Amino acid sequence: MDYTKTTIKHIVPEGPWESQHGTLYAQKITFADDVVGAANTKSETPPYVEGDTVWYAVTSENSYGKKVKVTKNDPESTGGAFAGGAGRGQSDATTKRIEASWAITTAIAWAALEGSELNEDELVKGARLVLELRDTIHQA
Repeated sequence: MDYTKTTIKHIVPEGPWESQHGTLYAQKITFADDVVGAANTKSETPPYVEGDTVWYAVTSENSYGKKVKVTKNDPESTGGAFAGGAGRGQSDATTKRIEASWAITTAIAWAALEGSELNEDELVKGARLVLELRDTIHQA
């Protein structure tokens, strides 16, 4: 998706509507580059206001106008404005800590299922084994 950086010139609330995901609030947004688009927000008050610098992408266009996705976060620096989970500006060190924590927790749970207790060396070996198994599965 191609995003454009601009500022919001005007926002007009167009009311709530029921979607399969619950109530959404339609917003008609005019950007500083004079593009006008409709965006849906989960709250009546959108997370951006007139004058904010935002990035938007036109997701579709029909006889009613353009549908847009809007974010205050730079999609280039966050791994994608709408990407979920890992990759949202997360450092390599943070990723490694999360993976290590997951591997240790999994190794402990595995040992508990086997009915054994692990000392520190066995725990580290078990965690490494869990990470190796995960990597083997990802390569398959």
